[in-house]
Amino acid sequence: MNSKLSPARVRALERRGEAMRRRRQGETFDQIAAALQISRPAAYQIVKREVTRLNGKLAEDVEAVRRVELERLDDVLREMFAILADTTKHPGDRIKAATTIIKAGERRAKLCGLDAPTKIDARVNPLSALSDAELIEQARLLGVPVPEVLSGGVAAAAA
Repeated sequence: MNSKLSPARVRALERRGEAMRRRRQGETFDQIAAALQISRPAAYQIVKREVTRLNGKLAEDVEAVRRVELERLDDVLREMFAILADTTKHPGDRIKAATTIIKAGERRAKLCGLDAPTKIDARVNPLSALSDAELIEQARLLGVPVPEVLSGGVAAAAA
């Protein structure tokens, strides 16, 4: 019998649950295998399949929440566009509706991943760590003329 409630399936479900519980508690695959009286590769496969299944379920749950949020935004946008289009509404209410439309669009872009990632220049200029006196000294070593304005204070200290 291949029923979802067959004794073999129920035992397999219990074994999966026990393997995951033990792994969450930090047990090794050897320890899990010994406790469940199975081989180490079998313990690994049980945990791996269950993690893969749970990750897929999580992705489905995230997508479902995203769909619900997008539907809510659609409802808000419909109401706000109706207020914006109604010329009998108070101008302040229409401005609030326009602001809400913009915020809802920003939220939609985030939910859908439409915003381009921000580029950050992570390069470090080695000269930025030097003091003024050290910079002046480096300039002199390279033969770069140092303005007279600096020669009286910091430049004199670097000499």
